[in-house]
Amino acid sequence: MASTKFNKSANMKHRLTRPNASVANSTSHIGPTPTKDAVMQTLLKQARKSGVLNLSNRSLGEVPKCVWNINLDIPEEGKSISLDSKSDDRWWEQVDLTKLILASNCLKSISIDISLLPALTVLDIHDNGLSSLPDSLATLTLLNRLNISQNMFSELPKCVYQLKNLCSLQAQQNKISSIEDSIGYLINLEELDLSSNELTELSACVDYLTRLLRLNLMKNKIATLPSEIGSLKNLKILDASDNKLERLPEAVGMLNKLEILYLQFNQINQFPDLKGCTVLKELHLGKNSLQSLPVDRLSSLVSLKILDLKDNQLSSIPDEISSLEHLERFDASNNNLSTVPNTLGLMVNLKALYLDGNPVRSIRRDILVRGTVEIKKFLKNRLVSEQSVTSSTTENKLMLNFSFFTEIKLLSINFEKLVEIPESCVAGAVKCGVTQVDASKNNFSGFPQKLADLSKSLNELDLCFNKMTSVCDTLCQLDRLVFLNFSSNQLTSLPGSLKNLLHLREINLNMNRFTVFPACLYNVKSIEIIMLSDNKIEKIQVEDGLISLPRLSVLDLQNNNISSVPPTLGNCTQLRSLKLEGNSFRNPNASTLAKGTAVLLEYLRNRIPT
Repeated sequence: MASTKFNKSANMKHRLTRPNASVANSTSHIGPTPTKDAVMQTLLKQARKSGVLNLSNRSLGEVPKCVWNINLDIPEEGKSISLDSKSDDRWWEQVDLTKLILASNCLKSISIDISLLPALTVLDIHDNGLSSLPDSLATLTLLNRLNISQNMFSELPKCVYQLKNLCSLQAQQNKISSIEDSIGYLINLEELDLSSNELTELSACVDYLTRLLRLNLMKNKIATLPSEIGSLKNLKILDASDNKLERLPEAVGMLNKLEILYLQFNQINQFPDLKGCTVLKELHLGKNSLQSLPVDRLSSLVSLKILDLKDNQLSSIPDEISSLEHLERFDASNNNLSTVPNTLGLMVNLKALYLDGNPVRSIRRDILVRGTVEIKKFLKNRLVSEQSVTSSTTENKLMLNFSFFTEIKLLSINFEKLVEIPESCVAGAVKCGVTQVDASKNNFSGFPQKLADLSKSLNELDLCFNKMTSVCDTLCQLDRLVFLNFSSNQLTSLPGSLKNLLHLREINLNMNRFTVFPACLYNVKSIEIIMLSDNKIEKIQVEDGLISLPRLSVLDLQNNNISSVPPTLGNCTQLRSLKLEGNSFRNPNASTLAKGTAVLLEYLRNRIPT
């Protein structure tokens, strides 16, 4: 017993007097290398069950050999086999690897042993330092998705042209200067992304890619597109923005399934002839050199919803623009327009009209800054007033003084310095069944309660440029309201009863004093447009907030005090226009914001923690 005690004591003394040896011994067993090996073995084990191996963002300088041999080597658990084992780890029941993700590492090469993975259908090696691929890649005959973007390729590897079952090829953000005619062998391609490269032309053999749905050529040096592009009869999205195009081949007009066409940031000086593009929904021609809009070329765009012509040299817009009856967004900002056609006021589906940066003299500046609804209303009224006959009777003079037009059901009492609405005026409006009231630019300090008498007919109410500091519950008696403009007041809140406005589609609260997003708006399920720029809002609420507004398509939060943008805002896929410029947050940055709503939402979704 004494001897046992002595040995224990000696052992303890030995351990206390040799701490470095102990640490060294510990390090040799639990250091970083064994830990990485253990993690790798765990990932391989999972991959044998799922067929998917994700090794992205692991600082790999080369791909471990065990990856190529994943379906050949006997795993550790297989070296002591027991058929009676109740474990779920039956290595002999492994599945072939079908999806391999090696993105965002430090890879300079891919081993020829990749041919040992014949079942691969997806290979993602984007964001590495690759400049070539092994010829053995061509043996992967089942491969249908290949992502080699964000690498150092100066040309498309020849083995890629042999992958005849490819459906998706992403090769953006490389240094590719040319595409071989062999691209025509990839007859199953549905998506081809060659954006952000150094291409000067596109092979005419693209005409063999008849299944192509999406073609991205953005940010290259392409001066002309081949006429053979007209053979891509299934193409839905074509992005040729930010190139050196001066014109489009007439063959583009043969793409009868094309839905979205991006041509901004080029040198195009003639509006393209797209007579066959009858289902085209979006046409982006901003930042070009257009000088006119030929009527005959506009008339064929019968399905167009978005027309972007900003930053061109247009001096006029034809009246026939109104023939685009489905148009929802028209951007003609930063051109040379001095007038705009009154017919724009008749376009019932037009929700966003941008005219800023033009020397427009036919519309007062104060109306231009109020936005789409006010501009359309002004243009529509001008159409009516051009046809109206001025009466000289005293009664009609009184009616004219209040701009009281019964034909269009409008009561306009703006610029009258009113502190309340005269009862006689409201009575006349009730009698005529007025649907629109323009009481802007007066001196109202609160909501004019007499307007409640118009509850049976009023659809649109404009009280902008007043001095209102609060809004009472009387507003909610106007339950037929579709449009409400409270911009340029001094409001800090809205009544909770606003949720009772079940038909409200647009509300303008720009240039007020809100510090928080009005919570009552989250309950207005019919809302489509919310304008809240130039306030002091600090936070964006998505959960139990914006995500609960299924119809919200336009949200303007420019020039507020927002310090961060929640990634979950990207889940608000119903948004078609999201404006966040002029806030204090750093991410997303200005360049991301400038790319538009779709890119911004995708950027945010990609930042959602998984």
